[in-house]
Amino acid sequence: MATRPFDFAESREGYEKLDREFEKLASRHPHVHFHIRVDAAGQYTMNLERFIRALPWNKTVSIGEPKRNKDYKNVHFPKRKSDCVDSHACARFAIVERPPGTLEVPVEFHQLRELASALESQTKRTTRLVNQWHNRLSRVFPELALIASRLSTAWVLRLMRKYPTPQRIAAARASSLSAMPHIDTDRAEQPQTAAQKTTGSMSGPLIEEIIRVLADEIIASQKAGKTLLDLLTQGFDALPSRGQQHLLSIPGIGRQTAAALAAKMVTIDRFETPDALVSYFGVFPEENTSGVDGPSTFVKQPSDSCVGWIDFAQLRAQVSMQAVLEKLNLLPHLSGSGPQRRGPCPIHMEQRGPSQSHSRNRSFSVNLQKHAFQCFYPPCGAHGNVLDLWAAVHQLPLPQAASHLSETFQLQFNPNREEEPVPRKPSPSPQIGASP
Repeated sequence: MATRPFDFAESREGYEKLDREFEKLASRHPHVHFHIRVDAAGQYTMNLERFIRALPWNKTVSIGEPKRNKDYKNVHFPKRKSDCVDSHACARFAIVERPPGTLEVPVEFHQLRELASALESQTKRTTRLVNQWHNRLSRVFPELALIASRLSTAWVLRLMRKYPTPQRIAAARASSLSAMPHIDTDRAEQPQTAAQKTTGSMSGPLIEEIIRVLADEIIASQKAGKTLLDLLTQGFDALPSRGQQHLLSIPGIGRQTAAALAAKMVTIDRFETPDALVSYFGVFPEENTSGVDGPSTFVKQPSDSCVGWIDFAQLRAQVSMQAVLEKLNLLPHLSGSGPQRRGPCPIHMEQRGPSQSHSRNRSFSVNLQKHAFQCFYPPCGAHGNVLDLWAAVHQLPLPQAASHLSETFQLQFNPNREEEPVPRKPSPSPQIGASP
């Protein structure tokens, strides 16, 4: 049995109205069991869920995934669009489909989710500001990108905030530059020399103010991100024990990553199988994937002379599919003049033997713009991005393939990992290129 539709406001008075409706139904039907469906996408979902769970009657409360709710509504009410129809569809799903109850999430996990969401938003804001920073400096002081490994490092931001144009840097005293934090005499000399011969096309008082304002925004955004990161770790440590500490036993996962995962999963008991967990996060169920559409994955390099970690996302951004095909001597054997090329698959052909590696088979398809490939020969079926291709051709696991690819193309990576690398023994002289 379903109740008649009615509206209530997101307020104490509205919740009391809802309470009275439940009470009327319970008085008419003493043995009633309520089936309640709430859309997880609603901004008031948490408030409503806590209120409903506190009601004294027998009930099953399910929190619906937004996409499933939307698909269900489109099937049964394809030509009706309104908030009332969405609510009606949720109610129908609860009564007709009888989904199992959703596990109640402790308030500490809700707080962790808020922190994770805030940190994600702050990180996106910082990224947007840094992109603007690169864009501005390309016209104000383009040579700086050849001097600093990262234009968003503290010493670059402080330098440009105090001396926001090359003309200001060129006119500054060397002693003033070297007196700034994290800028020694050698580091101060390079930007000043470059500033004297800059090809930058923008200067003047207005440009100086723009650079200062943007530098301040980046510094403030980075500081806010660090604060949220610290709070996320504190929130993870304060969680009630639900097995989330086991996440820390996985190599490569530190407290911040574990906190983000715990905020999403709450408890592993929610997922009956590993595939259910994979589907929840919406990633492809592939082992050792380099993340074609997923988040950045970090791989430790075996060489002690390197920074210590390779970011898959940075690796894919720096190496194009065309460059990889040329390096592997595969491009001449592919037909087509546009971004889409076809030819023999270098993966399963190589496994058959060199004599068949360049047959007339054209199962291998590659898109130079999307930097993706796929073999349509069913027994092979290889697909992925530049790193997946490099790993498959050289028959290497992804971590070793990432290291091999970065060494082949002489790539450099910025340390951007949440966990610090294992400390090395102190050396008597400073390391060249080490970040302050």
